[in-house]
Amino acid sequence: MPATLYKARGLPTKHPVCAICVDRTRGKTARLDLGRGVTVWLCADHGSERFRTSRSGRDFVLTLDRLWKANGCMTKQRSRALNDHLAANRSSPPAKRHRPGSYAWPAIRLEAEALFRQGAHPDTVIRQLRLRHANDYAKPPSIRTMRRWYTDRRWMTSPGPLTPSPPRADGQAGSSAAVGSRSIDQRNAGQLANPTAPTARPNVHAQSMAPRGEASRETRPDRPP
Repeated sequence: MPATLYKARGLPTKHPVCAICVDRTRGKTARLDLGRGVTVWLCADHGSERFRTSRSGRDFVLTLDRLWKANGCMTKQRSRALNDHLAANRSSPPAKRHRPGSYAWPAIRLEAEALFRQGAHPDTVIRQLRLRHANDYAKPPSIRTMRRWYTDRRWMTSPGPLTPSPPRADGQAGSSAAVGSRSIDQRNAGQLANPTAPTARPNVHAQSMAPRGEASRETRPDRPP
């Protein structure tokens, strides 16, 4: 027997059948507004966002386009509604990217960068920070991530507030006064933190503007006044 809706079993009785499933409709259907005054009734599967956005909406648009053309009911408004659906899916924003673990630990990164800026060894800083946050609720950043914080050298161009003194090799905190006055040398940062001020140069312009008589007395002291 050909497919028919007459006395078909399992079809919804309070809502129209799915425009795509027709006689195979199962479950409840819902009305979907496509804009431009065009609406269509679809089942849960065909009305889901996953199906409507599959392959940038091409599956959904092509299915309805052929169904409406087969039924002889394709109009300009329906064609424009399908084109609008395609355009909306093409211009949809991309899915949110997964950010690396360093963005989940902004406070720890600021603390580590402050210690790097003070001249602490990166291995010591990484070991002490991971040990301190080992029992936290969230998993601490990996060693590779924390090494990247040091190699990025973002802490050289974006100074922040000083944190407690960097830990020493024996695991105890160092002296904050000694560490605070320690400059960044060429071995661990590549430049000096507090370069010495240049010596004052003689004011040649002031000497050239002095009166002629005073300049002659300074240059020729043996000449009588």
